[in-house]
Amino acid sequence: MQGCITDRAAVAAAVKGADVVYNLVNGGVPASADCIQQIQFDLVGNVNILECMREAGVKRLIYVSSGGAVYGDPDVLPIPESHPIRPKSSYGVVKASAEMYCRLHSEQGGLITSIVRPSNAYGPGQNLDKPQGVIAHFIKRFLKGESLQVWGDGNAVKDYIYVADLVEFLVKLTEAERSETYNVGSGSAVSVNEILGILAKITGLPAKVEYQPGVPGDVQRYVLDISKAEEDFDWVPRVSFEDGVRFQYQCALEDAKSAS
Repeated sequence: MQGCITDRAAVAAAVKGADVVYNLVNGGVPASADCIQQIQFDLVGNVNILECMREAGVKRLIYVSSGGAVYGDPDVLPIPESHPIRPKSSYGVVKASAEMYCRLHSEQGGLITSIVRPSNAYGPGQNLDKPQGVIAHFIKRFLKGESLQVWGDGNAVKDYIYVADLVEFLVKLTEAERSETYNVGSGSAVSVNEILGILAKITGLPAKVEYQPGVPGDVQRYVLDISKAEEDFDWVPRVSFEDGVRFQYQCALEDAKSAS
């Protein structure tokens, strides 16, 4: 079924009879400055899901937060789950607030809540037209022969996780016996300029780059400490960054050929 997370009746119908709820809903992007919209949709909607779960007696939640937006500028790399929460954007504030409501319901209602803080997820199926996801954005422009817009000098380094590796961990969390918070990433970082080089290598095309002013609130450097996920669930990311980008590009190329 389809419905909006702010629609109480739709959410109640969706969670009724569920053993576990995966909450990956997100209505905004990190660069958005529309604080009111993010609060009214994302935060209120996430609390609505929690309330409907309580009323339906559903006891297990997997909430996908953000590994880049909630920590802010890191004090140490890689960033552990115990790092202070200092978001630099409304997006990050809302994610952190939703986490707190998850913990509140866990403490007061016996909900087993697994909070997942993923790094930048990428891979086949990612919408190339959305203003989120630097790899998808670059692939779209490579396919069209357009210049690539880079916000900043391209030296920002971030952690990326291939979608299949992320999904594997999310499935493992159905075995969680207590409420915990987990970073999920590759444990390594890649710069924007390195991504451009990898795509140029894969496509055999030169990268035509236009450097633009940086985006306010964007964290320039982060790598997640994933040792807790490895220790608790014997999980490790399997797909290398270059292999993941290559497969995403090949799938996008095939889709483009089929559509033409």
